[in-house]
Amino acid sequence: MIRVLVVNIHSSGGGAETVLNNLKDAVGSSGRALQVDSLSKGEFDLASVATSKLVGYAQFVREIRSRSAGYDFIVSGVEGVPFLLCAAALLGLKKPRLIMWLHCSAPVYLKFQGVKSRLAIGMSLRLAQRVICAAPGEARRLAVTSKQVLFLPNIRRVSTQAVAVITRMLPRLVFIGSFAPLKQPHKVLEVLHALITKGDRNYHADFFGAGGLLEEIVQQIEMRGIVSRVTLHGFVADPWASVLPGSILLLPSLTEAMPMVVLEAIEKGCVVIANRFDGYDFFDRHCGMFLSADFNDISQVLPLIHQAEAWSPEELAVRGANSGKFLKREFDNSRSINMLHGYFTSQIAPE
Repeated sequence: MIRVLVVNIHSSGGGAETVLNNLKDAVGSSGRALQVDSLSKGEFDLASVATSKLVGYAQFVREIRSRSAGYDFIVSGVEGVPFLLCAAALLGLKKPRLIMWLHCSAPVYLKFQGVKSRLAIGMSLRLAQRVICAAPGEARRLAVTSKQVLFLPNIRRVSTQAVAVITRMLPRLVFIGSFAPLKQPHKVLEVLHALITKGDRNYHADFFGAGGLLEEIVQQIEMRGIVSRVTLHGFVADPWASVLPGSILLLPSLTEAMPMVVLEAIEKGCVVIANRFDGYDFFDRHCGMFLSADFNDISQVLPLIHQAEAWSPEELAVRGANSGKFLKREFDNSRSINMLHGYFTSQIAPE
């Protein structure tokens, strides 16, 4: 049995955590001799008392170290501070082995970070020798270095392995993600306002998420006079339970690696219109429910919405089938678990 502990700073409810939860479920049903557990600093903090932030980090490092004896691998759930904490916890130990799980396209992502974040992420990337990558482009980039890299496609939810069949599109826009500058939630408001201004008065936008830009988004909704056309749901553990098939997910993010939300949208029977983030063409070429545009120019987004609106039931069926084949081909859980098990086995061999 190979035992793995995945360490995160907090339970964010974001894509990385979704993939981790899906991985734990998939491993449990795979029959593989593989055990995946997780440790969150947020949950740890609730059960401990720290007099300062620094003391809290020190206590968490000790917790990782005390647990490490029971595991073959400690995996930093994301790059940056979590990896550095794990590295500090394992300092001087030959086992367990440390792995970084990289969920971002680092060269692009770093451009949008503050000084402290850039330093932490940059240092973690330099120190990491074993890396699991969520994006194929990033895996190829790291493969030319001396790092031992595995490209691991996002693990899909075990209970959802089919694409919903739809016969018509709905005038419904959806945003799912944090209200952060990188995610550009305001772009969804710009699109909605432009649609209404041009006479498409039936459109409504649903926002699922929270973050520092919430107050600014509320102000923009009021300023644009579209209060009745927007619903702010806040953070929702499973937003897809509320999203209607036939909606359009807008993904205006400035940078993504392998956005889990795209897979979930396609499974739900939603069209995705995404910004042209680094690696978007991985999705864009399968002629299905994924479309792309430059969100710096909203006039490029509107024609895609109208294009999707005009798809006949027959074209929707073809595109849904194409997306289903794409997900089955590129995101096969059984293959991914086998790849992961093989990677761990190769890394656990005597050095």
